[in-house]
Amino acid sequence: MRTLFFLLRKEFLQISRNKLIIRMIFAIPVVQLIVLPNAANYEMKNINMCAVDQDHSEYSRQFSASHMHIFQTHDHVRALRGRGHRE
Repeated sequence: MRTLFFLLRKEFLQISRNKLIIRMIFAIPVVQLIVLPNAANYEMKNINMCAVDQDHSEYSRQFSASHMHIFQTHDHVRALRGRGHRE
């Protein structure tokens, strides 16, 4: 416990001696708060997704037809046949 107290005292003395460190302690988090929200967002663009209907039931056709307005549709069945996939 004495070692921890000694280290904390030493660090606070060092911080109080160097005015640049005090400025950095406040400036770096402020810069991070300004820059990081603009750098990272949760917008998804151009996500490739494949939905394969292996059920071929009426319900699965209705479900896929009702959700196709959300996605761009492409016909990749011919490409999958060449790779050994079954229809």
